[in-house]
Formats: sequence, C-alpha cells, structure tokens
Amino acid sequence: SQMVTDRPRECHSAKVERRVVAAYADMWQGPETPSPRAMLMARKKGWVSALAWDDDTIDDARVKPTGLVLSEAVTFANTLENLLEMAGASRSWSEACNRLGKSPATLERQLSRHGYLDEVRAAFRREVAA
Repeated sequence: SQMVTDRPRECHSAKVERRVVAAYADMWQGPETPSPRAMLMARKKGWVSALAWDDDTIDDARVKPTGLVLSEAVTFANTLENLLEMAGASRSWSEACNRLGKSPATLERQLSRHGYLDEVRAAFRREVAA
C-alpha cells in the first residue's frame, strides 16, 4: 500500500489516512454535551478540541492549535452564539474571526456545514464573503 507522510520516519498507509479523515469528519465537533470526566482528562493531557485548529493549516505539522481550546468546553453552539453576540454588538466579521482565533474561511465552512452561514451573513450585514 502507498505510504503517506511529510516526515520519512512517520509513515502510515493511505488506508489508515482515509480512516482517520473519515473519523475526523464524523467526530470533529465532539459530543453535544461533553462528559465532565473526559473534559478533565483532556485538560490534564493538554488536548484541545477540533475547533482549536484552523482547517486551512491542520495538516501542517509545524502549526500549533490556537483560539478556542477544549478546556473552555467550546462547541459549535458556543461558537455560533459568540458570533451572533459579536454581530449584535456591531463587531466586524474580521474582529469576530480574530477573537475566535479562526480564519474567515474556516468559520464560514463550519457555519455552512451546520446550515447557519446565511443567518450569520445576515447578522454581520453581508460582511461575510460570498
């Protein structure tokens, strides 16, 4: 099978990579209500949620997670709520993205996946790129 890697000492098969990509697509948001026990363990191990990674740079091994971390128990609902609050407070789309530690493209993809892109665009008065 074909080996996929950016670093020669860390090889894995294309089959394993496809499985990881599929698992991430299914679970990137995490559970609706994270378990307090799991949250505590994640904090102790220094793990972050998928939302702490930027979709545009997640495959770059040199990039570290930024923005919202698991210890803050951030879910998509929290992200949406934060965005709508910032829009209501007349913050710019750019400022909202910066405050959440995400690129505009990443947030737009997340909103689109959940069917909220149009609502957020309207809230920010079409400042979100079309």
